[in-house]
Amino acid sequence: MKEETGAEGIIIRLIGVYSGPKRDPMGTTMTAAFLMRFIRFAKKHDNEVSEVRFFPLNKTPKLAFDHEKIVNDALKLLRQKKIK
Repeated sequence: MKEETGAEGIIIRLIGVYSGPKRDPMGTTMTAAFLMRFIRFAKKHDNEVSEVRFFPLNKTPKLAFDHEKIVNDALKLLRQKKIK
């Protein structure tokens, strides 16, 4: 997270591990997604990233690949209060 966005956080828990041949048009990928508590934003991000923005959950833009599923899985965890 820090490398790509410049943001720092503390891992709270694993959301899930996502894999499969149809996740990304470039090939099979695997992602481990974590719910994190935000600490600070340094405004310094990776050269491959053109812009970093935060959105309210009710105004999230269309997400690539299966990232909407990952966000929804995180929201389920938060609603179930399975977070310490």
